[in-house]
Amino acid sequence: INIIQGRYNLIENCIPLDFQIGDSYRSLIITGPNAGGKTVVLKTVGLMTLAVMSGFHVSCREGSEMSVFDKVFVDI
Repeated sequence: INIIQGRYNLIENCIPLDFQIGDSYRSLIITGPNAGGKTVVLKTVGLMTLAVMSGFHVSCREGSEMSVFDKVFVDI
């Protein structure tokens, strides 16, 4: 997964996110202060992945790459 400037179009003052995993590593540690956006990033990546797998358009820059998974386990 490589998301470049991923965002939700209906929010005007949205801060786009960049997220990459799976190229040279298979795990990721996200750290930061309380209310720093860690959970928002994980939920956004998960929902964008499910949207792409369902055939929906997601808002991100050209060059972004998404994967298709056999199983997706979530707790939102």
